[in-house]
Amino acid sequence: MKNLSITLNVVLLVAVAILFYLVLSEPKITEPVSKVSTEDTTSATSGLKIAYINTDTLWANYDLVKVLREELEDKQAQFKRQLEGKVKALESRYLKLREDAPMLTQADGEKRQMALMQEEEGIGQMQEELALKLAEEEDNMKRKIKANLDRQLAKMKEIQKLDLILDYSTTSSLLLADSTMNITTEVVSQLNADFKSANSK
Repeated sequence: MKNLSITLNVVLLVAVAILFYLVLSEPKITEPVSKVSTEDTTSATSGLKIAYINTDTLWANYDLVKVLREELEDKQAQFKRQLEGKVKALESRYLKLREDAPMLTQADGEKRQMALMQEEEGIGQMQEELALKLAEEEDNMKRKIKANLDRQLAKMKEIQKLDLILDYSTTSSLLLADSTMNITTEVVSQLNADFKSANSK
């Protein structure tokens, strides 16, 4: 009985030793999945060529923007003068009506007052129409600038073999970028050269 107990202990000890050996001698897994995914991501993005333009700088330095903005401001001033002229004329007629009121019959007074009210409504409509015209002019201006910019960026994309061109400005969602990726100067320079060439013809 005593020998059986010793034999069982020896067998158990050997079994435990074999288990320890098997566990400790297993090759360690070193997270190959995450390593592979990192390499895949790196290889996927390392081939991308990205650049950006600062549209705030573009708007400040593109000659066409300056010219179109001046034209828009001139039209705004012209519309403002038109409205002010109409308002002054209406005010003069109101004053004249007040002067003439004691000498007018009630029917004549009401008739002239109605005419002035209609004129005032007309001025309100004119103001709305001019505001719409200005908005349309501004929209056309932006479309013209965007079309020129798109053409220039398409050329730049081909020349520099770019995959992405981003917008970097105070309102864009791009928060930070390496200055070596900034192509604003080249883009603005070429846009201004094209603008100068078109206007010299």
